[in-house]
Amino acid sequence: MTGLCTTNGFMLGLKGVPDYNYVIEASANLFNWVSLVTNTSPFQFTDTNRACFRQRYYRGRRF
Repeated sequence: MTGLCTTNGFMLGLKGVPDYNYVIEASANLFNWVSLVTNTSPFQFTDTNRACFRQRYYRGRRF
């Protein structure tokens, strides 16, 4: 998974096993995770709510 700050938010790209479903999750404390989007690999997602958090961690996992 790769990330990039843009003017619209934080853009994430996820490359996994083609045609498998993956979920991108976010956390402010590495303990509580929230699902942001689920899609088929590969895909890109922009987190437009990133500015609402002082710090935010992301992870991708196969769903």
